[in-house]
Amino acid sequence: MVGNSTQSTHARKWRRAGLGALIVVLLIIWSAWPKPLAVDVAPAEMAPLVAHLSATGEVECLYAQVGTKAGGEVERVYVTEGQPVTEGAALARVSATPTGIPASAADVLDLQVVESPFAGVVARRYVDPGDAVIPSQPLFAIVDLDQLWVIAYVDDVDLPKL
Repeated sequence: MVGNSTQSTHARKWRRAGLGALIVVLLIIWSAWPKPLAVDVAPAEMAPLVAHLSATGEVECLYAQVGTKAGGEVERVYVTEGQPVTEGAALARVSATPTGIPASAADVLDLQVVESPFAGVVARRYVDPGDAVIPSQPLFAIVDLDQLWVIAYVDDVDLPKL
Protein backbone atom coordinates (compact mmCIF):
# COMPACT_ATOMS: atom_id res chain seq x y z
CA MET A 1 0.00 0.00 0.00
CA VAL A 2 2.88 2.28 0.61
CA GLY A 3 3.86 2.03 -3.07
CA ASN A 4 0.37 2.87 -4.19
CA SER A 5 0.19 5.81 -1.86
CA THR A 6 3.53 7.18 -3.11
CA GLN A 7 2.44 6.88 -6.74
CA SER A 8 -0.82 8.57 -5.99
CA THR A 9 0.91 11.44 -4.18
CA HIS A 10 3.47 11.75 -6.94
CA ALA A 11 0.73 11.84 -9.62
CA ARG A 12 -1.21 14.48 -7.68
CA LYS A 13 1.91 16.67 -7.50
CA TRP A 14 2.39 16.42 -11.27
CA ARG A 15 -1.28 17.19 -11.88
CA ARG A 16 -1.07 20.25 -9.64
CA ALA A 17 2.14 21.36 -11.34
CA GLY A 18 0.57 20.82 -14.79
CA LEU A 19 -2.58 22.69 -13.76
CA GLY A 20 -0.48 25.53 -12.36
CA ALA A 21 1.58 25.68 -15.57
CA LEU A 22 -1.60 25.70 -17.65
CA ILE A 23 -3.00 28.57 -15.57
CA VAL A 24 0.26 30.54 -16.01
CA VAL A 25 0.23 29.96 -19.80
CA LEU A 26 -3.43 31.04 -20.03
CA LEU A 27 -2.69 34.21 -18.02
CA ILE A 28 0.21 35.04 -20.34
CA ILE A 29 -1.96 34.52 -23.44
CA TRP A 30 -4.80 36.57 -21.93
CA SER A 31 -2.49 39.48 -21.08
CA ALA A 32 -0.90 39.42 -24.56
CA TRP A 33 -4.28 39.16 -26.38
CA PRO A 34 -4.94 42.33 -28.46
CA LYS A 35 -7.41 44.69 -26.86
CA PRO A 36 -10.11 46.47 -28.93
CA LEU A 37 -8.85 49.74 -30.38
CA ALA A 38 -10.50 53.02 -29.54
CA VAL A 39 -12.10 54.55 -32.65
CA ASP A 40 -12.78 58.26 -33.12
CA VAL A 41 -16.10 58.91 -34.87
CA ALA A 42 -16.76 62.11 -36.81
CA PRO A 43 -19.76 63.16 -38.93
CA ALA A 44 -19.37 63.18 -42.72
CA GLU A 45 -19.02 66.60 -44.32
CA MET A 46 -18.46 68.10 -47.76
CA ALA A 47 -14.84 69.01 -48.53
CA PRO A 48 -12.83 69.80 -51.65
CA LEU A 49 -11.29 66.92 -53.58
CA VAL A 50 -7.72 66.53 -52.44
CA ALA A 51 -6.48 63.67 -54.62
CA HIS A 52 -5.84 64.05 -58.34
CA LEU A 53 -5.91 61.05 -60.67
CA SER A 54 -5.03 60.88 -64.35
CA ALA A 55 -5.94 57.83 -66.40
CA THR A 56 -6.16 56.76 -70.01
CA GLY A 57 -9.42 55.31 -71.23
CA GLU A 58 -12.28 55.31 -73.69
CA VAL A 59 -15.72 56.86 -73.61
CA GLU A 60 -18.38 54.53 -74.96
CA CYS A 61 -22.09 54.87 -75.57
CA LEU A 62 -25.03 53.13 -77.21
CA TYR A 63 -24.20 53.32 -80.94
CA ALA A 64 -25.95 52.10 -84.09
CA GLN A 65 -25.21 52.33 -87.78
CA VAL A 66 -28.50 52.54 -89.66
CA GLY A 67 -28.94 51.28 -93.22
CA THR A 68 -31.59 49.97 -95.59
CA LYS A 69 -32.84 46.47 -96.28
CA ALA A 70 -32.93 47.07 -100.03
CA GLY A 71 -30.77 49.08 -102.42
CA GLY A 72 -31.95 52.16 -104.23
CA GLU A 73 -31.52 55.91 -104.41
CA VAL A 74 -31.73 58.36 -101.52
CA GLU A 75 -34.63 60.64 -102.36
CA ARG A 76 -34.65 62.79 -99.25
CA VAL A 77 -32.60 63.23 -96.07
CA TYR A 78 -34.47 64.65 -93.08
CA VAL A 79 -31.63 65.10 -90.56
CA THR A 80 -28.20 66.68 -90.21
CA GLU A 81 -25.19 65.68 -88.12
CA GLY A 82 -25.55 66.71 -84.48
CA GLN A 83 -29.34 66.80 -84.63
CA PRO A 84 -31.23 65.08 -81.80
CA VAL A 85 -33.76 62.42 -82.92
CA THR A 86 -36.45 60.41 -81.19
CA GLU A 87 -36.95 56.68 -81.49
CA GLY A 88 -38.66 55.93 -84.81
CA ALA A 89 -37.91 59.38 -86.27
CA ALA A 90 -37.57 59.43 -90.07
CA LEU A 91 -33.94 59.91 -91.11
CA ALA A 92 -34.23 59.50 -94.89
CA ARG A 93 -36.44 58.20 -97.69
CA VAL A 94 -34.99 55.70 -100.16
CA SER A 95 -36.65 54.61 -103.40
CA ALA A 96 -36.04 50.94 -104.11
CA THR A 97 -35.22 50.22 -107.75
CA PRO A 98 -34.26 47.05 -109.61
CA THR A 99 -30.55 46.30 -109.29
CA GLY A 100 -28.38 47.97 -111.94
CA ILE A 101 -31.09 50.30 -113.27
CA PRO A 102 -30.92 53.97 -112.32
CA ALA A 103 -33.97 55.36 -110.52
CA SER A 104 -34.64 57.87 -113.30
CA ALA A 105 -34.94 55.08 -115.92
CA ALA A 106 -37.04 52.64 -113.87
CA ASP A 107 -40.44 52.72 -112.29
CA VAL A 108 -40.14 53.24 -108.56
CA LEU A 109 -41.12 49.95 -106.96
CA ASP A 110 -41.14 50.91 -103.30
CA LEU A 111 -40.36 53.76 -100.95
CA GLN A 112 -38.50 52.88 -97.80
CA VAL A 113 -38.29 55.24 -94.82
CA VAL A 114 -35.13 54.81 -92.76
CA GLU A 115 -35.90 55.34 -89.06
CA SER A 116 -33.84 55.89 -85.92
CA PRO A 117 -33.69 52.71 -83.78
CA PHE A 118 -33.57 54.71 -80.52
CA ALA A 119 -33.60 58.28 -79.23
CA GLY A 120 -30.21 59.94 -79.57
CA VAL A 121 -28.13 62.21 -81.76
CA VAL A 122 -27.12 61.86 -85.42
CA ALA A 123 -23.35 61.40 -85.08
CA ARG A 124 -22.65 60.80 -88.78
CA ARG A 125 -24.57 61.25 -92.00
CA TYR A 126 -22.99 59.23 -94.80
CA VAL A 127 -25.44 60.05 -97.65
CA ASP A 128 -27.00 62.94 -99.51
CA PRO A 129 -30.11 63.07 -101.73
CA GLY A 130 -29.40 61.38 -105.08
CA ASP A 131 -26.82 58.92 -103.68
CA ALA A 132 -27.17 55.28 -104.67
CA VAL A 133 -27.17 52.85 -101.76
CA ILE A 134 -26.87 49.10 -101.41
CA PRO A 135 -28.45 46.82 -98.79
CA SER A 136 -26.83 47.04 -95.33
CA GLN A 137 -24.76 50.09 -96.30
CA PRO A 138 -24.61 52.45 -93.31
CA LEU A 139 -26.47 55.67 -94.03
CA PHE A 140 -26.37 57.21 -90.53
CA ALA A 141 -24.67 56.65 -87.18
CA ILE A 142 -26.91 57.31 -84.16
CA VAL A 143 -25.55 57.61 -80.60
CA ASP A 144 -27.37 57.81 -77.28
CA LEU A 145 -25.45 60.35 -75.20
CA ASP A 146 -27.67 59.69 -72.16
CA GLN A 147 -26.00 56.28 -71.75
CA LEU A 148 -22.29 57.04 -71.60
CA TRP A 149 -19.69 55.05 -69.71
CA VAL A 150 -15.95 55.41 -69.34
CA ILE A 151 -13.55 52.48 -69.43
CA ALA A 152 -10.38 53.77 -67.77
CA TYR A 153 -7.07 52.02 -67.27
CA VAL A 154 -5.92 52.84 -63.72
CA ASP A 155 -2.69 51.74 -62.04
CA ASP A 156 -3.27 49.56 -58.99
CA VAL A 157 -1.38 52.06 -56.82
CA ASP A 158 -3.99 54.70 -57.74
CA LEU A 159 -7.03 52.55 -56.82
CA PRO A 160 -7.40 54.09 -53.32
CA LYS A 161 -7.96 57.48 -54.98
CA LEU A 162 -11.07 56.30 -56.80
